[in-house]
Amino acid sequence: MKNINYLRLLLSALLLGIMAFISMVIVVGDEESGFGPGFFSARVLPVIKFIFSVILFPSKVLDKFYTLNSWWGLGLRITIGCVLYSIVIELIIVAAKALDKKNPLPF
Repeated sequence: MKNINYLRLLLSALLLGIMAFISMVIVVGDEESGFGPGFFSARVLPVIKFIFSVILFPSKVLDKFYTLNSWWGLGLRITIGCVLYSIVIELIIVAAKALDKKNPLPF
């Protein structure tokens, strides 16, 4: 626990949150009105939808026990996903630093 960089943990959670918010806005816009045919709809939109579903994946388990069908519930699910993924990212970095004592990672 002493090797965890809390600033990096917070920054990764914030970046994941910003990415989740942008992808949520694009996914809602696509479901409401749809985008016209073109490069964005064919190539970029499926990737953005996949990112959004990956960020929400950890909270899908909670949905089985307690359904949160409101905007507050969606925000809570996005927050849970971002925090869990940022913890996983930080633990991977700490483990990689512990394994590589001779050639430390630059971050």
